[in-house]
Amino acid sequence: MSLASGLALTLGVWLLLCGTPPSTLGVPIPEQDSSGKAPALTISQGQITGVYQRTADGNNFMAFYGIPYAKPPVGELRFKAPEPADKWEGVLEARTEGNICPQPMKPMKRFAGATKKMMGMMKKMAGLPNMPAFAAKHMTGMKEDCLFLNVYSPNLAATLAMEESALNEIKLNPVLVFFHGGAFSVGNADAMMYGADLLMSKGVVLVTVNYRLGPLGFLATNSADAPGNAGLKDQRLALRWVRDNIKVFGGDPDKVTIYGESAGAYSVHMHVLSPSSAGLFRAAILSSSMGPDVYGFQENPAAVSERLAEALGADAATVADPAKRVEFLRGVSAKDMLSKMMGAVQDSDLNSISIAFPWAVVAEPADTPDAFLTANPNDLLQKGEFNRVPLMVGMNNQEGSLVIPMLTDEELQNMAENPVRFVPDAMQKKLDEGGRAELAKKIVDLYFKGQPVAEATIPQLIELFGDETLAHGINVGTRWHVKHATPEAPVYVYLFTMDAFGGVSWLLGAEKIIKGAGHGDDLSYVFQPHLLDGLEVPDQAKLDQGRARMTQLISAFVKDKSPTATKTEDAPVDWPAATPGNIKYLDIGDELVVKDGLPFPERMAFWDKTSKEVLKDPIYDV
Repeated sequence: MSLASGLALTLGVWLLLCGTPPSTLGVPIPEQDSSGKAPALTISQGQITGVYQRTADGNNFMAFYGIPYAKPPVGELRFKAPEPADKWEGVLEARTEGNICPQPMKPMKRFAGATKKMMGMMKKMAGLPNMPAFAAKHMTGMKEDCLFLNVYSPNLAATLAMEESALNEIKLNPVLVFFHGGAFSVGNADAMMYGADLLMSKGVVLVTVNYRLGPLGFLATNSADAPGNAGLKDQRLALRWVRDNIKVFGGDPDKVTIYGESAGAYSVHMHVLSPSSAGLFRAAILSSSMGPDVYGFQENPAAVSERLAEALGADAATVADPAKRVEFLRGVSAKDMLSKMMGAVQDSDLNSISIAFPWAVVAEPADTPDAFLTANPNDLLQKGEFNRVPLMVGMNNQEGSLVIPMLTDEELQNMAENPVRFVPDAMQKKLDEGGRAELAKKIVDLYFKGQPVAEATIPQLIELFGDETLAHGINVGTRWHVKHATPEAPVYVYLFTMDAFGGVSWLLGAEKIIKGAGHGDDLSYVFQPHLLDGLEVPDQAKLDQGRARMTQLISAFVKDKSPTATKTEDAPVDWPAATPGNIKYLDIGDELVVKDGLPFPERMAFWDKTSKEVLKDPIYDV
């Protein structure tokens, strides 16, 4: 989940509070240079021009918004791998962002109470100057023709070069490609959430990417009709586009690092594990998710697609036949599909606070042309069958903050009366009633230590939810990568704990509950979320220091494949790679402190032991 995820939960409320916003669809957010258009550049699809821009602290850069990297994935291309975008005539003016991919605008009925709980926060958001444009984009700028990317380049000389010979004489900048989070169901690459401003003084070219979401991006039938992973194949095609075109924008195609947060980090991990992405990047940054996380892999996608077709009114014969089912679903409007997409979730899937998402990564049939993954990602991780590249892997110390909007009085009472809900979904399916009750008691004892489940123990609930959904999977995945690490493919581990300002925690009202960084809060230290422009920050100096640190560590990793190869005033620390028998991590907080082991050892040991005993999956034998 990301800032966009929380906004998707509450955007409908904002519209009710504020009425219909103006129809302006997001002019470029940072200040435009008075000289206006840039000269046209030539890429593989044709000529393109962008816009000069300037950050608040005076750094000049060029932005190219809404570049199509694939054909519109409609008609017969719905649910299929994307195809490269067609060439165009004339000059494409890449001055405004493209459509965002279709995504739900209303929460599930089960979480209606969460929307009510956030009414006060939405009233605050109504006063933000960029909220009308954000809301308008979600009302009128959401279409299936959404496979666009944005390029930001600080290398003005390179982006103005008109001849290949001139480009060859210019020092190219390394490239950072970012995949947004959002539970594979919401989000986009727009500057409202992921403004490039903070990175434009760091000598890197930034690319942000839209990819298909929900059933349009992750529906699968275990057949050639809809093999699955379309959203990941979108990302892969975007990386191929970067390889073929980024030099024109001043970027070095041989120095590409991929970076993602939450489901975006899970995506990045899948690229590390996918043979089909080999050679498209040389390093990877995974923030707040990895393959072993429980939500990201769908074991039975065909059944999910059957339930979706049934919810949309397909007859029994159509539901039973994969080809007919996909043909039926291709004829359904995206709006209708999104309105019913949670019909694929059964009531039994919601017995636990941590569940697998219906729209997620799958293992495709082995004979799928240009498949992304044909094996369970955990199997590839154990065997060491993945792309050996340097990794920067980490999480925030309060990952479970996402649960806060759901913790109404009624929900807290339900959890207190039914502690079996604390047992992860995968474990509930393995245990009988007595086993579930016994495990629930152990979980309650570990996290609540005799205190009742109530408003006063929400911090403990946050720890529990974060450990089950994200932290333990990250811990397991990190240890496997450390086990397989080589000098050429080191693993740098971090825990982000800074709490100067987190956009997601502010949105969720979590900043008064948690100490440290909630899920997604690290993004506010790497990107400028222009949606929140105009918001007063309690300690701007502390936020600026945190931003200087994070952008330095990330840009150094992008440039050198090591975050602290060169010590600087912003990062005066020697951050060692983790090695078998000597795992260390960097605590990124008010100070930069190298610590032994991995975070939360007692809680992680509990989930290690429990997972081995209940799930008996070799992924936990590390």
